[in-house]
Amino acid sequence: MALRIVVADDHDIIRRGLKQLLTAHAGWEVVAEAKTGREAVTTAEQLRPDIVVMDISMPDLNGLEAARRIKKTLPRTEILILTLHFSDQLVREIVEAGVRAYIMKSDADKDLVSAVEALSNHRSFFTARAADMLLDGFSRPHAAPDPQARSWVPLSLDMPTAIFPMAYRPVP
Repeated sequence: MALRIVVADDHDIIRRGLKQLLTAHAGWEVVAEAKTGREAVTTAEQLRPDIVVMDISMPDLNGLEAARRIKKTLPRTEILILTLHFSDQLVREIVEAGVRAYIMKSDADKDLVSAVEALSNHRSFFTARAADMLLDGFSRPHAAPDPQARSWVPLSLDMPTAIFPMAYRPVP
């Protein structure tokens, strides 16, 4: 049985390249493509793929919120987040959303196949930098939160993200 994959990215050239890389692998089938986060959610709900490969920065609904919605309705569908941007906060939010794979677009040519293979076996795959950040967080002793520290929350998870994948504002 073929591994069924949905590719979601707002750039045609990226979708085509991802599809070409994925379909070159025997037994993998790209069953659909999506241009927006909402389209990714709808497509995943209709087709119930094994894996969704999704950009974090998409119009209409960003990839993080789309991932949350997909995992809520399709908990067995694995999600790979593909992005140009790295931040510790973003990695934490991705993990909290139930996403088990995160790679940089600049590394897709060398990491995409390995990440999809890992997900097909329900194993995680993170870029080295993200994995180090996650492991560092678990290896440090947990201290009480600093009341003087600023918390950050998403301004809007439905906002178009063409300029930056996530917008944050400090909580007073």
